[in-house]
Amino acid sequence: MRRLLALAALLLPTVHAAPSVRAPNLAVLNQGQILCYDAIVEIDRKEDAAKVGRAEEQIAAALKGLGLRAQEFDAAERCHRVLSFTFEMDNVGAPMLYKASLELQSLMAYDGDVNTNIVTVWEAEHWGADRGEITPARVSSIFSEVLTEELQTFKDDYRSLASAGKRT
Repeated sequence: MRRLLALAALLLPTVHAAPSVRAPNLAVLNQGQILCYDAIVEIDRKEDAAKVGRAEEQIAAALKGLGLRAQEFDAAERCHRVLSFTFEMDNVGAPMLYKASLELQSLMAYDGDVNTNIVTVWEAEHWGADRGEITPARVSSIFSEVLTEELQTFKDDYRSLASAGKRT
């Protein structure tokens, strides 16, 4: 019986999350525009440079794994699209609150004008709370879990374009 169950487990298809409603919008990534990535991480209203670096490394790896060429926003001369991760947490006093988002933004400037319009093309968001302050280890754990989950949503949505015939 155990062998039969083990065999059945191998034969069952892998279940992937359904694409989000905004998944088709990711087709803009295939228009030959310059793609950049960025991260903003603030814990108690202070930038956490180490977590920014980790987030940017993971975003870069995710984009590379999808075959998308991208450069870090601050190092780029120009960007048309930006995949931006923002993580903000207030952990002083009670309750602990956090909000996180991963957004693909389209930057549009007209005729070299200084004014730039930013349009959110795709996004994933999370928020959470705890009754009291949490340990630095738990802060890092929440940060990692949320970043991983939002990047997985992005990857799943982008890969869904291939099955819908919208990606070459």
